[in-house]
Amino acid sequence: MRLVRMQGNNLRHVLIVGTGDLAARVTATIESESWLGLRIRGYICTSDEGEAPRNLKYPILGTMDELQQVVGDNEVDQVVVALPID
Repeated sequence: MRLVRMQGNNLRHVLIVGTGDLAARVTATIESESWLGLRIRGYICTSDEGEAPRNLKYPILGTMDELQQVVGDNEVDQVVVALPID
């Protein structure tokens, strides 16, 4: 499957919930491990993260209130929650 995914087949599209440091680290990990076959669609911004959105590589597609609509509109296969634990 690694070879298949590295050739751009059998990909899964990911939405990341969060825009802070953890979301940036998750993004870097996904990008560095291309064999996983994950492609980032964008981010969901939350108002209670305690951090302003960072300068991220992918667009902020909506808020938590819009999550269901964003998933439906963007062919998302997986949602990764990257929020700080306080």
